[in-house]
Amino acid sequence: MSPTEQFGLNWLLNAMTCQSTYQRYYYDSIKLRLFHITLPADRDGPILFYDALGISLEENTYHELFMRMENCNGDFSGIVEICRFSTVQKIDIQQQFMSRFNQFRFLTKMTDEQGEGAFILDEILAKQPYVGMEGIWEKFKLEVARYYVQQLSLVTGIQVDLSR
Repeated sequence: MSPTEQFGLNWLLNAMTCQSTYQRYYYDSIKLRLFHITLPADRDGPILFYDALGISLEENTYHELFMRMENCNGDFSGIVEICRFSTVQKIDIQQQFMSRFNQFRFLTKMTDEQGEGAFILDEILAKQPYVGMEGIWEKFKLEVARYYVQQLSLVTGIQVDLSR
């Protein structure tokens, strides 16, 4: 896996577990880029566009994306929203991971405490005595993101290219 593809998969994981109600995440299949918008807390404020690195987009790029997003459901917008995982989906993903390790069955009960944000296993596996499993968990999450991208491509017919 190239560093660019790994960055894209990590970005997708962050997008799918984001807690903010003011942020929405997208893939632009025309320009082959990941980006997100921040909605204003009050309805009169501007919508802010950021690339995958969190850098504000230039005015002409902002305008072009804004116009295409106005027709986001149109046939030629090329923009796909990245949906967030529900709490139930996050619990399921974590329990699938933990089911591979029979001696850690009690940890699957901990996933029931999953909230709206990041995976609860991120916190649990960062502490002793589970630190050794953290790398395996990170690889598993990347594979989940890859599977999500493949399903997104099948459903929308838009090829998502994370290698750029």
